[in-house]
Amino acid sequence: MPLLMRVWHRAPGPPPLGPADRDDVPCSLSPTSPEVQAANFVNTDHYHPWTHIIRTAVDPAICDNYLRGDETTLWPISMFEIPQDSGHYYICLWAHQVGAGFPNWHARIYVCRYNLGHLADLPWFTGYI
Repeated sequence: MPLLMRVWHRAPGPPPLGPADRDDVPCSLSPTSPEVQAANFVNTDHYHPWTHIIRTAVDPAICDNYLRGDETTLWPISMFEIPQDSGHYYICLWAHQVGAGFPNWHARIYVCRYNLGHLADLPWFTGYI
């Protein structure tokens, strides 16, 4: 996995306060597929759009405290900084495990890019990962 990230398992709010729960966690980060981006617009009750997918080792402490259409239930939630020390934060909207019992067992985490003190309105970003 080409990137390293910081993880706050239960961030009480943005930006995360205090030291990360884990540092130097290997991961990969990719924008969501066109199908997922389209689903963000079809599902109008989806308050925060999925913008990226993180793939990393399974971590049972990651939480996705999230109810569709209800912003008040967002925090506490797992938050990630990728790459670490970059100031690029992502919040966990949904996490699950893929390939359990096989050599490629990993966590797939759907996240929303947290941008300059507010959540972005659209699932597309330019100029950074």
